[in-house]
Amino acid sequence: MNTRPSPVPSGSGHAADPAPRPAPAPSEFAFVALLDIVLVVMAVPVALLLGAPVLGVLAGAGIWIVQRLIELGVARVANGKTNVKAAIGYNLGAMVGRAWLVGLTILLVGTAGARKDGLAAAVLVFCAFTAYFATALLARSFERNVTPS
Repeated sequence: MNTRPSPVPSGSGHAADPAPRPAPAPSEFAFVALLDIVLVVMAVPVALLLGAPVLGVLAGAGIWIVQRLIELGVARVANGKTNVKAAIGYNLGAMVGRAWLVGLTILLVGTAGARKDGLAAAVLVFCAFTAYFATALLARSFERNVTPS
């Protein structure tokens, strides 16, 4: 057993710090984590007023919100698991399933409606994913910079 003291001073927040930082409360960053959904809801009327195809915009917004709700539900279940492999399995399976769900919805909208509808759904989902990705990075940087209590 290694009994040498850590070269990093205690309380510095580095990986070698033996005292773990408390995790932030979920409500502290909830607004950032759901910002993409708010932006999608706000973008729908704007896109429709600008003349975007109704079917494509509504389908894109609807499937984005549905897949995000699935993600939040699966994350809640996975966080309750004590087995790390099971939690990773839940998250990975949900990620692949949601990607297929979104892709097939865009394909279905593009074939059932006009090609413009599929394009509108794809553009809306792409913009929503960009907002989601940016806010996820922002939320993680907030979580890492929490000072110990």
